Amino acid sequence: MDETNFNLFCRRTRGRARVGNRTVQHLPAARGPNVHLIGAISAAGVVQRGSFTALLANEWVRRLLEEWQAMGNEIADLVLVSDNAPCYSSLEEAVNGTGATLLRLGPYSPMLNPIENIWSKIKTYAKTHLRVPVVAPPGIVEQRLVYLEEIIDAAKETVVGGDCARAAQHSTVHHAAALAMQDMEVGR
Repeated sequence: MDETNFNLFCRRTRGRARVGNRTVQHLPAARGPNVHLIGAISAAGVVQRGSFTALLANEWVRRLLEEWQAMGNEIADLVLVSDNAPCYSSLEEAVNGTGATLLRLGPYSPMLNPIENIWSKIKTYAKTHLRVPVVAPPGIVEQRLVYLEEIIDAAKETVVGGDCARAAQHSTVHHAAALAMQDMEVGR
């Protein structure tokens, strides 16, 4: 389980230009608003996705637990992997007494959370489809926000069960190093 956000003017960080010329991209001075996402995956696929405020985080987790059981799974088999983001500060209240396990990751350990690979896939899709930023007269922010939300919805549809299984398998590569308290490079 994890959250991520997209900036209204998110874009690729690399470009191409003719030999001898620089790649130049003119962008607005302000970065604009963000679109926030939250998701939960298992090796079998996406369990739940949506959005919430910090005040509604526990309710979202309770719905997640219900969805897990509705999929025919035992609640005792569920391990919620979470970072220490402020919106998760009271997750223990939602998980205590349910039989599920809450595993909080330490700082700078995204390699241990499988959903980080899923966010990477979704963000790559969004950045690829938002190649040319629209910089125009006032009112463009709302138009671009709607466009970004449509692209994010399309990107979410590209995530399939196999992606989730591969992400879960990839994170297990780092388990031995974490248990041995070894330093791990972020992004490997």
